[in-house]
Amino acid sequence: MNFFGTDGIRGLANAHPLTPEFAMRVTFAAVKVVKRHYKLSKDNDFILIGSDTRRSSAMLIYAAGAAAMSAGLDVINLDVVPTSGISYLTNKMGAAFSIMISASHNPFMDNGIKIFGPNGYKLSDEIESEIELELFNENNERPAGEAVGRLRKPSSFLVEPVFEYVEYAASLIEKGPGLSKKKLKLVIDGANGAAAPYVKKIFEARFSVELINCMPDGKNINFNCGSTHMGPLAKIVKESGAAAGIAFDGDADRALFIDETGAVVDGDQIMAMLAIDMKETGRLKNNLVVTTVMSNLGFIKSMQKHDINIITTAVGDRNVLSELLRRDGIIGGEQSGHILMLDKNHTGDGLITAVSVVNLMKRSGRKLSELARCVQKFPQVLINVEVSGDKNFYKTDGDIVAEIKRAEEKFLNRGRVLIRPSGTENIVRVMIEGENKTEITNAAEDIAAKIREKMS
Repeated sequence: MNFFGTDGIRGLANAHPLTPEFAMRVTFAAVKVVKRHYKLSKDNDFILIGSDTRRSSAMLIYAAGAAAMSAGLDVINLDVVPTSGISYLTNKMGAAFSIMISASHNPFMDNGIKIFGPNGYKLSDEIESEIELELFNENNERPAGEAVGRLRKPSSFLVEPVFEYVEYAASLIEKGPGLSKKKLKLVIDGANGAAAPYVKKIFEARFSVELINCMPDGKNINFNCGSTHMGPLAKIVKESGAAAGIAFDGDADRALFIDETGAVVDGDQIMAMLAIDMKETGRLKNNLVVTTVMSNLGFIKSMQKHDINIITTAVGDRNVLSELLRRDGIIGGEQSGHILMLDKNHTGDGLITAVSVVNLMKRSGRKLSELARCVQKFPQVLINVEVSGDKNFYKTDGDIVAEIKRAEEKFLNRGRVLIRPSGTENIVRVMIEGENKTEITNAAEDIAAKIREKMS
């Protein structure tokens, strides 16, 4: 595909391809393809559109909304909503499909388009490919008169849809006997993004909450904050004596944690502690966890120790989702903090991840650092190399291939070498894992230098 990557379409907002005109083309094509795959009726002849807090989001929301109405569907503009919220509401409200305008953890200048099918799941590769084939079809018929779509206001519903999702997330916080009575203190970093307006409402009733980076201005999303910049959160957690810190990314589909000592708790540790708890309480469906090739060897060994089956996929939460559905599992995710719990929502959900972890802390009475020790992580080095041109050139260039092969032979049976192009940026990622941090760092730097020399 030329436009869809591992997480929708993403790039610099108001530049090729992410112009308002292109957002209209994508939406019009999506309507046509969805009608081809799913039966639409008067009950589901509408779509949901939402966004994170970027300055450019409104521009793309209105363009996409205009295209959907031009194609004959009504539009409900949810405005600022977590990606996980739009997934939940698509299924709950019975929409034809939904569009999320967001570039996730990218800086505010970027934006993106993610599309969810009527079941709340991200569209398959096959359907996205069909949308691309329809993008520049100029022979589309347009409805007229009463067949033109309308704009529906969220306030016309008995409960505004976004707050229905927020109430759902809050309802998952466990209460009753058997829980620690201590009111845990949480420091929550909203990344000045889609979670920012809602985290207080979800957590303040049962926790002592300190909020940081929850005042979005259109430009400060992900800027030195959130799950990609956790140093400031770690400092506050440690100095304040909080039980944990929670960091979301810009669209709140992932969450990472800081334990009470100031250490980062990543997606591998989150998945492991939740999966182990689910197994011990009889809730781990088919005794299965799905992860990606980026997961630490320590995670794999932890799951093996607890006799939990592991399936590994290519990077991308859509790949994890596909395997979970195929094997009828309910939990999986990525080291980056995208955690899917399909018994609760249809996509990675940072808010529900956060609720699940604090539930476990309250129920077990254990500190987050203790829970995270279920994974003894191997040293891992990740270098992101900015490249130009074909991101897959490293696979065929003789010098780069030779450098990679040297590292693979060196760490055979005692580590891993993984080289892959980013699905959303002009970057090749070099990851090496092993027992000796200096040794793997030197090898990763050698490969990165060769890629930089030949591909920059």
